[in-house]
Amino acid sequence: MNSRSSGGAPVSVADNIEKIIQIESQGVQPRSRSEAIVDTIGGFVGTISFVVAQLLAFAGWVVVNAGFISQLPAFDPSDIRCYLRSPHWKRCCSRHSC
Repeated sequence: MNSRSSGGAPVSVADNIEKIIQIESQGVQPRSRSEAIVDTIGGFVGTISFVVAQLLAFAGWVVVNAGFISQLPAFDPSDIRCYLRSPHWKRCCSRHSC
């Protein structure tokens, strides 16, 4: 059996506690600038705010490129109008006659 330390716990438990303290103290040390930037970006990407921003950006892309706002010219040559207006989008987009 494990021998006991002065506190009554086995020596292996005391060793594990020391290792945990060392690992945690390493995690508290100052990070480099690049690590801080990566953590900030990773923290934002994992939020619902980021998901909402992505959905709004995609919706804006569709609205502008579909020509719903005539004051803004389409900026993507994928011709999304074919996908939105034709039930037979494969034929329409292959001819580009929408």
